Amino acid sequence: MNVVLQSLLACSPFSQLLTKLDRAILPNNAKVLKKFIQLRKEFKVIDANANHVTNLPPVDPAAFRPLLKKFNPRSETNHVYQEDAQEFLNFVLNHMHEEFGQIFKKQTSEKVEEDTGGEWLQVGKANKTAIVITKEEQFTESPITDIFGGVLRHSLKRSNSKASVSLQPFFALHLDIQDPEVNTIEEAIEYMTLKEHVEGVTDQKTQDQVSASKETLFEKTPRILILHLKRFSFSEKAKKISKMIQFPVNLNLKPSLFGKTVPQRSYRILSVVSHIGKSAANGHYTCDVRVKGGNFVRFDDARYYSVKQTEVLEAEAYLLFYELQR
Repeated sequence: MNVVLQSLLACSPFSQLLTKLDRAILPNNAKVLKKFIQLRKEFKVIDANANHVTNLPPVDPAAFRPLLKKFNPRSETNHVYQEDAQEFLNFVLNHMHEEFGQIFKKQTSEKVEEDTGGEWLQVGKANKTAIVITKEEQFTESPITDIFGGVLRHSLKRSNSKASVSLQPFFALHLDIQDPEVNTIEEAIEYMTLKEHVEGVTDQKTQDQVSASKETLFEKTPRILILHLKRFSFSEKAKKISKMIQFPVNLNLKPSLFGKTVPQRSYRILSVVSHIGKSAANGHYTCDVRVKGGNFVRFDDARYYSVKQTEVLEAEAYLLFYELQR
């Protein structure tokens, strides 16, 4: 829980949002937003360099323990359980997103053109590409999606037919790192966008099996890009993938990664959440956060201390937070 809270508060757009909300009157059911506003006010700005961190007492996020218990009913104040940082992050972001939906009391949804009842939706009339949204994923807007929300574009291309396209929103981009050819974040993102041959696809008119491929690209990238390295595999039994994945301080997303013409998107690292341990069932999380002056501080439960950038880049990253550079 601590590394997720620390990383979110390191995101300047989110911190600025909380400052604005502190001047607003929020309804009683905006419980998570209120907890973050209070936690933000208790935080102090850390000025770090290679040899020194201001000696400030740690902040106890006690107000979030009821939320942690809701996330995992086994969690109790006096007991410690291993929580998955990515799952808790998604849980928290979705809660705040839903609270804004209740505040605004309206929901903006994109138009669904045609639904065939399957995962992939068919090409529209006159053989035009139909851009649709899957049943499970509705587009809703909030200040949370404005900061953390991205959209993936999945396309299925049949021979002799235009592509059918579905759009999928995300808060964190889940990256497969099992392939031996994937050793960097850039390679993991490229791997996600590789075209794949799809078996068992039929022609909508003749019902004959046809050659088909699917491809995933970015439709939209967020101001804060969160990358989740899928280090835990549960195919046969739970195991951890401990391979080193290199990641840069400055991440560039090439125009070829997008489903439409856009300039290169450049991001800078904000926080690195690492999982220390040999299995998926247990372990420990730390996070390295870029603070004032561009230096890094490592947060390890109640302890925090300066770390060099070279040490940060050697971490066994599980979650990476990047901020869009303007």
